[in-house]
Amino acid sequence: MRKLNIMVVEDERIVARDVQKILEAMGHTVLASVSSAEEAIQKIVRAQPDLVLMDIRLQGEMDGVEAAGRIRRQFGVPVIYLTAYADEETVRRAQPTEPFGFIVKPFEAVELRTVITMAMQRLKLERQLEQQGAIQAELQHYRQLHHQRIGDLTTLDGPEEGTQSPAERRPRQTFERSKEIPLEARAVWQVHSGLVKLSKLHPSGEEVLIGLAGPDRLFGPTLTSLEACRATALSRVELVRHGVQEISPATATGRLLQTQIERGIHQTEALLAIYGQRYAGDRLRGVLLLLAVEIGCPVAGGVRLEVRLTHEELATVLGVERATVTVLLGRLEKQGWLTHDSRHHLILKDRLLKTASEEGYRLPAVKDG
Repeated sequence: MRKLNIMVVEDERIVARDVQKILEAMGHTVLASVSSAEEAIQKIVRAQPDLVLMDIRLQGEMDGVEAAGRIRRQFGVPVIYLTAYADEETVRRAQPTEPFGFIVKPFEAVELRTVITMAMQRLKLERQLEQQGAIQAELQHYRQLHHQRIGDLTTLDGPEEGTQSPAERRPRQTFERSKEIPLEARAVWQVHSGLVKLSKLHPSGEEVLIGLAGPDRLFGPTLTSLEACRATALSRVELVRHGVQEISPATATGRLLQTQIERGIHQTEALLAIYGQRYAGDRLRGVLLLLAVEIGCPVAGGVRLEVRLTHEELATVLGVERATVTVLLGRLEKQGWLTHDSRHHLILKDRLLKTASEEGYRLPAVKDG
């Protein structure tokens, strides 16, 4: 679990020093230790802490409850109260500030550690929910732009082609697993084999999944107006490059592009539904089903994912820790929803695929027996 940058607001010097020692022993950074509410509000803009430990009774005209309220409203920074007064009236006044906890003085180091740990869990959950909301907004924007961009491309004039797939006649470029694929302003890539992750960097630094491109899928900056987009190989991939000027409704690439409009919109809507799920297990299930659509191969009793993804890669997609993915996959396997083949490829079993089909996923037909 990541460490926090913390501000301590405490007018008792000995208590402030003890709190700082405990926090630093836990690996956290104390950005500032101040003795008044006014000083805390003045310094918080520059310090930008993740969390504030706030004494309720402070020197000066403003007490800790009022300061915490301002900090929460104006800066969105959560507060844990340090107080020798845990009476009903004090707690009632503090409740509207949405505190992450109360630590009653005098306290033991273990008490501070416990409250900080619980605060970190809550802070992580709040950030995940904020990130999911941001992802949903990005995907909604992406969905709205999809038709517009495709329309612009398919009105371009270009030479007529035969019915053979354009990827079959052109030279292919290979990118190894985890390599970033360069995106050109006036070109699109077509996947011949493998799986490509399409993502966007959020201002918070988080990577937002906006799509997965399997065989025959087209991708490139001309297909979206989202900024800071990137493409990364999730396996060894072979790609074919098409210049935008070559794409028109008369070409095979143009016709392929038009047939993929609906597929792309379905994928975006599926991602919207996935990121709308609060529970990581539900998001994992949704991503696995989306992968089955893109890179699924029918086998006896289920669908095998043709690309092996690491737990770390799945964790990045889901916005959770790798250990969480490991636990969730183990749980799904124990419940009989999935298994592995001899080459460690995931196989989604037919009982999972049946529920997915009822939800509108267009999955490959499962082989009998």
